Parts: sequence; structure tokens; C-alpha cells
Amino acid sequence: MISQHTFSFDLPIWKIQYNISESTEDQKYLAIETRNKNQVNWSVIDIEANKTIWQKTPVETDWWTTLSGFDDKYLILDCYSGTNEPVASQKIYLDKTTGQVIEKLTPNQNQLKAHWQNPIAYQQSDNYYDTISQFIEKIVGQKCQNTIFYGEIDKNIILVYYICAHGSSALSPFLLVVSSQKVVLLHKPIEAGSNGTLHESCIYSQSQLIYLSSSNALSTVRFF
Repeated sequence: MISQHTFSFDLPIWKIQYNISESTEDQKYLAIETRNKNQVNWSVIDIEANKTIWQKTPVETDWWTTLSGFDDKYLILDCYSGTNEPVASQKIYLDKTTGQVIEKLTPNQNQLKAHWQNPIAYQQSDNYYDTISQFIEKIVGQKCQNTIFYGEIDKNIILVYYICAHGSSALSPFLLVVSSQKVVLLHKPIEAGSNGTLHESCIYSQSQLIYLSSSNALSTVRFF
């Protein structure tokens, strides 16, 4: 059994940051950066309560500001002067719960924990590629092309694969979730990950799956 929810945004999703806190409570929050060629916006969402905590563009930021970290207290932004400036000239710390700018603070810069995972990539030259490809083909009736991404939640299998959609010569990514009894729980086209977004469009934990349902929308799936 699964339940789904979709978070929609006014701008295309550009970057998603997991919370690096060791607290289980904090793992339910994700920081989102959305932007187009003229605007940039940040928000924090609660994927358990299915709600947006806050969404804003602080006046202290501009288009060259980007999301760089997220911990138990702060959403961390790096400020650049432009394309010729490889190192951030300033860091801005936003309060996790309100989005308010907090100055002159240095939060703990830990490494990302293993709460969230990316599917494993299988190239066409890898040993298990043919086995996984044949498994997908038996279910969807089409032969996979390009890389296949594989993951597991409990006894459920998560697959991101590429095929040419009907009437198109371009490869499109599809998300397939299958139970241990080979029952299809979820099967749909998803948005291809762009620079800075979720690795190949989805991440997962022990009980949840998050994927890009469109360039402006993030969907969550909870497994029971």
C-alpha cells in the first residue's frame, strides 16, 4: 500500500538538499531551490505532513545566490558575484522554520547522512544490466535503453529506466515500483533531472520515495 502527495512550485525545481542532521525528526524536511532565468526562490517542505513550511526570496539575496547546505537549524546559501567568481563571497544562513536571515553564525558542516539514498546506476556493459532490463521489459512490454537505476525500499523494487515514448524518437525516463509479488505499485513518466536536482530524478529512504513529477513539481510516495 502506498500514498502519494505532490508539491507544486511557481518556478522550475533546480536544487534539492537533504537535511544533514542526525535527528530522525529533522529528516522529514527538505530544502528546495527553484529558479528560472530571472528569479530564484527557496522553500522548506515537510514531506511527512505534506506541507510547505515557508517559501520566499530574502531581500539580501540575488540571482547569483544558491542553496549549499541544510542542517538542524539553518538553510545555508552561498552568494557569488557572477559567472567569473568561482568562490562564494558570502554565506547567508536562514532559519529553518521561518526563512528569516540569521547573520554571523557558523553551523556545523557535517557530511550528508545515509538516510536518503540514490538508486544504483547500471550501465549497458554491467553484469546485471541484461537481467534488470529483461525484468522491466516483461512488465512494461518495451525494451529499455541507456542507463537503468535500481533501488529497494523494504521488499519493493524501484527502477528508473529510459525508453522512447510513443510517437517520439527521444528517450524519456520512467519510474517503476514493483512489489516482491511482482505487483506494479507505481508506473509513470517522470521529469529528467537537470543540473543540481535529484540524481536522475529520484531519491529514497527506508519508507519513502521522492521524485520529480514535472520541472515545477516534487512528488512523495510513502510505503506502508
